[in-house]
Amino acid sequence: MTNTQERNAELYALYRKYMREGHTTHSEAVRAAVNSPASRFWVSPNYLYQEISNRRKGCRHVRQREMKKTVLYDYLYCDYLKMKDRPLSRGLSLEALCDLLVNRPAPSFFLSEKRADEIIKSWKREMKL
Repeated sequence: MTNTQERNAELYALYRKYMREGHTTHSEAVRAAVNSPASRFWVSPNYLYQEISNRRKGCRHVRQREMKKTVLYDYLYCDYLKMKDRPLSRGLSLEALCDLLVNRPAPSFFLSEKRADEIIKSWKREMKL
C-alpha cells in the first residue's frame, strides 16, 4: 500500500468514526477528520529533504493552491531547526532527520476540507465496487 493509500484509509476511517457518532453532517465529519491527529506526517521524506535543502539555500516557492502544504512544510522546517541542534541529532544526515520528522505523529492531516472531501468520496466509490 502506498503512502497515499494509507493516508486515505486513515482519513476515511476517522471520517466514518465521526459519522457513526451520530448527529453530525458529512461536512462536520470531514472537518473533524481533517483536523484530527494523524499517525504520521503524510509527506515523503524525499520531498521534505528537497524542501529543507531549498530553504537552506534561500529558495522558497509558494503556490497559492498549495497553502496547506506550505503550512505543513513550515511546521516541519521549524521542527527540523529545533531537532538538528539537539545532542541526539548531531551527526545524523539530513536524510535521516527527514525520515524521523515525517514518521512522527502529526497534529492534523494538513489537507484542505475540499481535498479531504474529494478523497472520502473517491474512497466511498472504491469501497462499493
